[in-house]
Amino acid sequence: MLARRHRLTQASDIARVRAEGKRIRTSLLEVRVAASPRGIPRVAVVVGKHGHGSVDRNRLKRRLRELVRTTVLHGLGAVDTVWRSAPTAYGATFAELEAQVATLARQLGVPAREG
Repeated sequence: MLARRHRLTQASDIARVRAEGKRIRTSLLEVRVAASPRGIPRVAVVVGKHGHGSVDRNRLKRRLRELVRTTVLHGLGAVDTVWRSAPTAYGATFAELEAQVATLARQLGVPAREG
């Protein structure tokens, strides 16, 4: 679970990042990145309904949050990021999501975690 200080929860902050942030995309995910006014990395995960129920939506959110926490958060600078899933992410395996998060992490300049 993401520590409270690393969560981007205010709708106004998420809207700012979505409006001003640089966009990076893969086939399953989109990330918007903007400088953080707090000086620490903060993350929001947004998963649309896309015709799926709450069980599927929450499972996808949990998977993405954990992947971002373990793969990306350790190497982010002072930026706010909003991770948004595409409708096709519902059908992706955990390994496919992991590969795409790793690809986006490299594009964000996050060094690979050792161990």
